[in-house]
Amino acid sequence: MRFRLAAVAATSTLAITTSLFVASPAMASDPTCSSGDFCAYSNTNLTGNAWTWVNGDSNWGNDYNNGQVASNNTKSWYNHGVACDGCDHVWLWDDTGAPDVYVDVLYRGEKVTGTGDRAVYDRRASSHNWGGVSD
Repeated sequence: MRFRLAAVAATSTLAITTSLFVASPAMASDPTCSSGDFCAYSNTNLTGNAWTWVNGDSNWGNDYNNGQVASNNTKSWYNHGVACDGCDHVWLWDDTGAPDVYVDVLYRGEKVTGTGDRAVYDRRASSHNWGGVSD
């Protein structure tokens, strides 16, 4: 009986210890969006296929990930840009080339999860460019 209790206690301790060291999605950092990047995701909450850019891109129709084109297929975004003149925020546009209607603006460090009030922008972005405080 004493052996059985010790085995149960050891198993419980192992399970608790293991659960403390397994990173949950909320705790984990995003490995796809490096510092200085703007990132777009096919699903809400920065999940699914990911596209990353260091510079602006006037046509997401040329950007594929696992066979899925970025244009009009993103639901969440992350501006992981760095502070510099002319690159504080990212403008998202609903068309390509010389865009005239913006979808949203993300300031440095801002994440749009594709839920809540900004879910209305779901799958509308087709291009982006970096902007500064003077824009």
